[in-house]
Amino acid sequence: MKPAIRPRHDIIPAGQTFTDDKYVLTLGNQTLELIYVGPSHGHGMLVTRLPKERLLHVVDIVTPRRIGFRGLPETSPQDSIKALRRVEALGFDRIVPGHGPASASKSEVTAIREYLEDLTKAVTNATQKIGNPYAVDQITELVKVDLRPKYGHWGEFDAWMMLNVDRIILEQRLGF
Repeated sequence: MKPAIRPRHDIIPAGQTFTDDKYVLTLGNQTLELIYVGPSHGHGMLVTRLPKERLLHVVDIVTPRRIGFRGLPETSPQDSIKALRRVEALGFDRIVPGHGPASASKSEVTAIREYLEDLTKAVTNATQKIGNPYAVDQITELVKVDLRPKYGHWGEFDAWMMLNVDRIILEQRLGF
């Protein structure tokens, strides 16, 4: 059998991988856990936990006080809700998000999950009220009215809401 050809010799494949949901790395007296939380912002979504410090590094599925990035690219909102529930169950007090403030409380994880749940419910209700799942403009306006009291102060609420709504509709209609 002919050896595989690597088209980019400057990209080196990982020398170590893991197949369980958690990989523990110990460096001196420091323990670092890589934890797979399930498909969400991608199929390989990991968070990094420092158990002794009760600190969690999480990127993309938690952006404190900001609605989901544009059209929630590479994201299944419903899978993200499940992943966020897994994250909430981990032992930590503070997060270090990949976007937003340098650190935030654990409650931000819950807030993002609740936003996705509230968004899903609001889109369902607005779609039923409008009677046309293709009337994204009208659905978005109803969703904004519904969610503004709780989330209107979050970043990009007005700018990205239509794209968030469109992503929920796509998942509800096509299953992805």
